[in-house]
Amino acid sequence: NKGKVTVNKTYSDAQIATLNSAFYGSTRSLTNYISTVSRGNSSVNPVLTYKNNSEGKVYVYTAKHPLGYYLPYSSSNPIGYKNGYYFDRTELFSNAFAALKKYIPSNLDLDVDDNGYIDSIDFFTPYCGAWNDFLWSHSWVVQDGSQSANGAKLNGYNQITFPTNNTNVYKTITHEYMHTIGFPDQYT
Repeated sequence: NKGKVTVNKTYSDAQIATLNSAFYGSTRSLTNYISTVSRGNSSVNPVLTYKNNSEGKVYVYTAKHPLGYYLPYSSSNPIGYKNGYYFDRTELFSNAFAALKKYIPSNLDLDVDDNGYIDSIDFFTPYCGAWNDFLWSHSWVVQDGSQSANGAKLNGYNQITFPTNNTNVYKTITHEYMHTIGFPDQYT
């Protein structure tokens, strides 16, 4: 079923509740964080596609390539990317978006600032690579820019590892979203 969309039956109710809380919770959520740090002057309105279909289904894209393709090259992984050059692997998200965009409500404004690009989109991957590998949570841009929905092009994205990063998903979602609105990493 590579390159296809299926209805995921592996996300538990508890995992869905964790995602809901990470985006919408009254504390320790993306919406709460943005409101708090802006002192109520800014807000974010996340839209989770599984909340917009009548059955509450989570749609999952299965990549065309095996896992090793998205991991660094090694003698035991000859199909991996070399020398940290994983940017060409962003076709994973272009392909996923192409397969999943039919599930995005047609009346959803994906480009509130009217610059022609989707304002923010998160892709969740069930595998967490090592720090700074392609499958480590990150914010980046797709390389081909050929996909669009509702009049907006896919450009920037956030990749979040979940459920493998279940305990810190709120922090990860918030951290990557802050890159979307222009904030750099501030590691100390």
